[in-house]
Amino acid sequence: MQVMFRSWLRALATWILLPAITVCQVPQSAPTPSQQSSPQLDRHARRIQKTLASYPAGTTIQIELRDHTTRFGDLGALSPESFELLDHHSHVPTTYAYSDVAHAVRAASVSPNRVVFHPHRGVTHYVLLGVIAGLIIVPIIILVSTRD
Repeated sequence: MQVMFRSWLRALATWILLPAITVCQVPQSAPTPSQQSSPQLDRHARRIQKTLASYPAGTTIQIELRDHTTRFGDLGALSPESFELLDHHSHVPTTYAYSDVAHAVRAASVSPNRVVFHPHRGVTHYVLLGVIAGLIIVPIIILVSTRD
């Protein structure tokens, strides 16, 4: 009789009482300050934000906006929804939203005229171009030198 009572009590506690107590006692967690202040950014904007957050302030970067214009300057202050860029030409800080940026890269050169924006080209691409250029230029040099 006691065994049957214990198994009935255990079933009552497992299937009825524990879920009811859990539902009644779950406190509504208040959002943290970072959750309250963070804007709802799309996936691409979060990736741009993460990329720019990995660079220290003052890093020379080049950004391409979604309207296909390119900006070149030093990274300024970052906020949850935007960042500042100190333009190299005008030396005026401009605020850009992360959602307005198509690409952002660290600039390898200080001169904006020498920076070429190719986010999808890797080392292999440039090595292949060098080999092809060598295969074209070397025979021309040999032909020119043997003509004399």
